[in-house]
Amino acid sequence: MDQILERRDEWVNQRRQHVADLERRSTEAEAKLKRLYDAIENGVTT
Repeated sequence: MDQILERRDEWVNQRRQHVADLERRSTEAEAKLKRLYDAIENGVTT
C-alpha cells in the first residue's frame, strides 16, 4: 500500500510541476504577444 501512495504522490507532484510549467509558458507567450501588438501599433514593424 505504501508503494501505491508513494507513486500517487510522485504522480501528483509531476502534474503540479507540469501545470506550473504550462502556466509559465503561457505567461511568457502572452508577454511576447503584447510586445508584438505594441510594436505593430507603434509602427515599429508591419
